Amino acid sequence: MIKKIYLTGKKGFIGGSLYEKLNSSKFLKKKILISYDNFDLKKNFQKRIKILSDTDCVIHCAGRAHIFRDKEKNSFEEFYRVNAVITKKLAELAAKNGVKRFIFLSTIGVNGVITENKFFKSNDTPKPVGNYAISKLKAEKFLWEISRKSGLEVIIIRCPLVYGKKVKGNFLRLLNLLNKVNILPFGRLNNLRSFVGIDNLIDLIACCIVHPKAPGNTFLVSDDKDISTSDLIKKIRKIMKKSTFLIPFPLIFLKFLCKIIGKSNELVSLSNSLQIDCSEAKQILGWKPLTSFDKGILKTVKWYLKNND
Repeated sequence: MIKKIYLTGKKGFIGGSLYEKLNSSKFLKKKILISYDNFDLKKNFQKRIKILSDTDCVIHCAGRAHIFRDKEKNSFEEFYRVNAVITKKLAELAAKNGVKRFIFLSTIGVNGVITENKFFKSNDTPKPVGNYAISKLKAEKFLWEISRKSGLEVIIIRCPLVYGKKVKGNFLRLLNLLNKVNILPFGRLNNLRSFVGIDNLIDLIACCIVHPKAPGNTFLVSDDKDISTSDLIKKIRKIMKKSTFLIPFPLIFLKFLCKIIGKSNELVSLSNSLQIDCSEAKQILGWKPLTSFDKGILKTVKWYLKNND
């Protein structure tokens, strides 16, 4: 019986959305949901121990993502400190204070950044690219080690790009671009990418809080429908009620252009395929996406237009 949940990252897109959903749902109607965002390991350390003393489940959503245009804050040391070391400390405290279950929000970037005629699976050999994904893999390894030693029930969820109401980061930048620019050079991008709507991600997390078979697993999550970048652009522009002009520029030209302007990483996200196999969550938990991709995108774009007119 879950009586108390400790949630980190309430100020973020995923953590904030999760807090609102679980705090208002029948699932946790009589439960206590706590958020704690201070990641300074020296300050308030005793307070954190006290909070965890009566907690049944920790959901660790907070972490350091890529800081746009700030090379200093994107150093590996800073990613490692926040995403790996603090996760390790939090899990150790959880185990020490009798917390039963620990759910960690990781990234599909642990698997890699490109799939070619295949789908990423949870048992793939990790091939993280970049400081963010590498630090998340380090955190995962720390968690499994702590679980083996203490019996803490660890569950890891690897997410692709998450979209939904109040979205931030790369997806919000994409919406801003499509709202302002009518002509784009992406006509030849026939890749396939997996995304996950915030409602579907929250539904999986809620399932993992109580499901007896969830511990000990790494789950990959998506909407279970993949789409090309060009089709995604067309879909979003249609919802915005705007005409779409996609020029079929050769990919090699786009790579050259993006390299010149320092946008090579963004091009990888736009041009390459990244497909996810979420069958383990379905088979082990009996889970399936709560909302279709089309409905999720419609809801997201309508929220964006309402708040950006």
